[in-house]
Formats: sequence, structure tokens, C-alpha cells
Amino acid sequence: MKKTICCFGHREIFGFEDETEGIVGLKNNLSVILAKEISENNAEIFLTGRRGEFDNLFAGVVRDLKKQYPHIKLILVEPYFSNKLNVYKDYYNEIYDSIIIPDEIANVHYKKAITLRNYWMVENSDCIIAYVNRRTGGAYKALKYAKTLNKIVLNLGDLWEE
Repeated sequence: MKKTICCFGHREIFGFEDETEGIVGLKNNLSVILAKEISENNAEIFLTGRRGEFDNLFAGVVRDLKKQYPHIKLILVEPYFSNKLNVYKDYYNEIYDSIIIPDEIANVHYKKAITLRNYWMVENSDCIIAYVNRRTGGAYKALKYAKTLNKIVLNLGDLWEE
């Protein structure tokens, strides 16, 4: 059975003594984790929201892994339509295998849409990989939601227990 993984993180990756070294280590760790999920657990679909540094790091690692595993798919899940999707269509088509805006949130006020998009990704994923190291913000709320659904959660930020 195909497995779907989504990612969340704070808008900025922070918390390392040496930011450059820390982010390189995070990227390498994420690459190892995702390669294992692909090769051992049939992970094929990777959902991202593209709003923060961790989302972009995650997407980059998935794109790198596509060279070794060309069958995997990187899907951008947008909370609402933006004209950028039309203006930069070629760019988005080059970076992502597909772009979706979930029907369930298509007509929601934009201030609530990102939260609902994150919840939608949790509901439609088997595993959540995150970088959360503070107890505030949308990524933190999405991880708490994932835990209420008994989803597999791997947090690469400071580990926390609720």
C-alpha cells in the first residue's frame, strides 16, 4: 500500500548554535529518514505547504530523492487560489508534480485557510514529519491535531510530549 507523508514546520528554522551546520545536518537527517520511508515503507506521496523554511527544505530533499526514486510524487497543497499559480505556472510545474487546493477549504476565509489546509494534510497522511521547537504557531497546532488522530509523528525539532 502506498504511503503519504506530509511536513510542517515553523516559518523559520532556528535553534542551532551554528545555523549553517545545523541546517545541513537537518537536511542530511531528513534525507536518510525519507529514503528509508520510500525504500522500506512504500512512501510515494509527499505533501508540503511551501510556507516556511522547513517546507522548502523538505521539498528540496524530496526533489533530490526523485533522482533515485523517480516514482515518488511531491505535491504542493495550497490553502487557497493565488494568481501566483498562474503567473509562475512554469516554475510550479517544474518544482512540483501537482498542486491541489482541497475542496473542503476552497471557500474559507484566508486567515483560517492555512490552519485548515494543515489539518487536511494531517488527515490525508500516514506520517507527519515536522520541525517544531516551540509550543506556539500553526505547525505546533497541526502536530497536536495529528496526535489526536493517532498519526505517526516524527518531530526533528526539540522533542516534546503532550
